[in-house]
Amino acid sequence: MILKHFQILGKKANQEDAYFYSQDHSLFVVCDGVGGRNGGEVASRTIVENIRKQYVSIADKKIDLTLINDMIRSAIEDLNEISTEQDTLDGMSTTLALLYVSNGRAYTAHIGDSRIRKLNQSNKEIWSTKDHSIVQELFDAGVLNSESDMQKHPYRNRITKAIVANNTKLSDVVFDEIPTIDNNDIFIVCSDGLLEHYTNNSLLDAFAKRDFEDVFFDMKMTCEKNSRDNSTVIIYKP
Repeated sequence: MILKHFQILGKKANQEDAYFYSQDHSLFVVCDGVGGRNGGEVASRTIVENIRKQYVSIADKKIDLTLINDMIRSAIEDLNEISTEQDTLDGMSTTLALLYVSNGRAYTAHIGDSRIRKLNQSNKEIWSTKDHSIVQELFDAGVLNSESDMQKHPYRNRITKAIVANNTKLSDVVFDEIPTIDNNDIFIVCSDGLLEHYTNNSLLDAFAKRDFEDVFFDMKMTCEKNSRDNSTVIIYKP
């Protein structure tokens, strides 16, 4: 098992990302407070901290998509309650990327453009969540042809969905199950700062050709030197 992570401020004045991974290395969460909204950093921290507390309290229960759904619902309710206590927090919002890995399978939940990837070094397989973003919609419509085109587009940072205080439907969160995982899989849970520099294919290529530690070091250095946005990255190899 390998677990690596980093968090970088980038060119922003505030750190609006928040993250958590459990001591048993089963639950991984990244949230990115949405820029331009009130209290983005409060929103991301609130969701992450609420999920963390719930996970600690239910660690002995069988965790499945239903329970993860309930955890996220509770976190959203907590965010709604906090927003009503302070006018400046009305409309605060955040993305969410959640990965739970146990007993050879994985569950994911996401909204916004924080992303979860599963890369397999042996069969060159890529599994990835699909961003809720304008550039993703343009790609799906055939207007953009590649992830590289998406990275260069002027609307690359504009998302279409997020967890917004007092204005979020749980049905907007996408839940997935990955029924089988193996020792060749590498999971990456990240905010969109990493997406400025890496595509799914470039990451798969890097891990396939180079040592894990070297790839991680290069990712961290690249984000430290060049990222405009906050960057939070968790890499997990079972």
